[in-house]
Amino acid sequence: FLDPPQQLPRVVDALASFTKGGHIAGPIFHLDKTKFKVNSIMAVNKPGGHIRMVGNLKAPIGQSFSEGIPEDKKKDWPVLMTIVYQFAKMIVNGGQGAFMACSDLKDVYKMFPVTLEQRRLQAYSFCGALFIELKLIFGDKLTCQYFDKLH
Repeated sequence: FLDPPQQLPRVVDALASFTKGGHIAGPIFHLDKTKFKVNSIMAVNKPGGHIRMVGNLKAPIGQSFSEGIPEDKKKDWPVLMTIVYQFAKMIVNGGQGAFMACSDLKDVYKMFPVTLEQRRLQAYSFCGALFIELKLIFGDKLTCQYFDKLH
């Protein structure tokens, strides 16, 4: 269990960092919050005792961001994760002398801006201010397929 008051400086730091990076617009005080889907922010434990601040797209139940995604959209461009057996088979099929490489892009989904309509669904409220995600967000069930289509 993470103590919410202890996480407040991390929330501030995460919002400031993403705002400085151009991924989030804010703090905004002049817009009507009722015109936005305001998602909650939560702290998640990471290996090594670190904490990551993330948008909680699964709450509140019955009105969450994730529940608003039509099922047919999820089937539009299915993205499947490779399982260990498939990966091992690729290695064997590569043959002797084959070269394998892997890379990881930091904030990979933040490479793609979203439409104004989508931004309306990607908001947070903190200390009376509105913060709006300007790019794809981790946790959106369609982000992986958008990245797969566009990368």
